[in-house]
Amino acid sequence: LPYIYNHVNIHIDYHKEDAEDGNGYRVVAFAVEPLSVKHKFKAGYDWDGISAAGLTKPLETCDADKHLRAKDIKSAQIVKPGETILYTYDVTWKESPVEWTSRWDVYLSEDHLVPAQVHWYSITNSILVVIFLSLLVVSILVRNLKRDIAAYNALAALADEEKDEDVDETGWKLVHADVFRPPQNHPMLFC
Repeated sequence: LPYIYNHVNIHIDYHKEDAEDGNGYRVVAFAVEPLSVKHKFKAGYDWDGISAAGLTKPLETCDADKHLRAKDIKSAQIVKPGETILYTYDVTWKESPVEWTSRWDVYLSEDHLVPAQVHWYSITNSILVVIFLSLLVVSILVRNLKRDIAAYNALAALADEEKDEDVDETGWKLVHADVFRPPQNHPMLFC
């Protein structure tokens, strides 16, 4: 069954500014935690989703005194026809020692999760793949060029009359003419 995230916990970390007046605060971090919760009103109230009375009734699933946590959820909000879905949010403010100027340090240093080392295996693997593919292309070119050169040498040994007839039949030298020839099938596709 499909369910929907209808509750959001917003966690905001702030730092008090060190200005002359000291009255300012700056947000240095935040996190958003989506949750799916089947909300119920206290005293069994059934809201139609339109009347203003439902906006003031207290919820059984969301206490005003404490923030909703994932372990407090008894059932998720299932999406089905005719179901009323209530959207709610909680905001948690927490003072942080992190200053405004160093708020990105946790992301730039990756919080020391990945050790600073060279990935020699990946570099070696990439070099070997490039060398292998290059040798493959070179071997195909050499094989085709050998065959074409052998054909041209065989034509040189023929008599002059036979030579004029067989010169324009095959070979890699004919490709230069094919580049400028318009395609015969679907000419607009290759414009």
